[in-house]
Amino acid sequence: MFITKSSVCASFLSFTVLTLVRATPFPSDTSGIPSNGPFLATRGLGSALISGSSYGPLHKRESHFRRGLPVNMGKEIQNLKNNMTDQSNRLSVLHNMALPKSLKPLQAKDVNQKIEDILTIGNYMKDFCKAIVAAFPNNVEANNAMNDIENKGKIFGRALTDSKRPVGGDGRQLPGNIEIAQAALVPVQNARNVLIRIASQ
Repeated sequence: MFITKSSVCASFLSFTVLTLVRATPFPSDTSGIPSNGPFLATRGLGSALISGSSYGPLHKRESHFRRGLPVNMGKEIQNLKNNMTDQSNRLSVLHNMALPKSLKPLQAKDVNQKIEDILTIGNYMKDFCKAIVAAFPNNVEANNAMNDIENKGKIFGRALTDSKRPVGGDGRQLPGNIEIAQAALVPVQNARNVLIRIASQ
């Protein structure tokens, strides 16, 4: 029995089509999951976005076009804006706390928990910002903004971590530490606004 060139081509074409069909995600894989909580929802942003903190593959399109953004991007962007405001407000609360020279155990615990909450909100926002950049891989402005979020965010994180207080620590120094953290947050917020503008186009 002879195998013709046409039969080989037909078999290869069938295998290719089957492979592509298996690789195509179901609609449920790309559905958005809205968030009503205080933190930014980072799940359900489509196959291009994150699962936990690792990113899946992007749909291939022309490199200068947006890709992999969820249909509910407007709501996700609003969540990001809300979290930015929330983070700033929480810093103001810390700055305005009237604390004694020597912190009691509950006072130190309260201050440190508030700081951890602010850092957690920042991590949620950073994950979503990474997702925006992943959708615009060749956008220089987006990549520069993400670099600012990463690098200047570390300065903010260190300043905020340095604001933590042990039991018996001087609570009167907290406002000065928070002012340093607030100043370090400004370029991070500016970079986030750049990504919001890019994702909103």
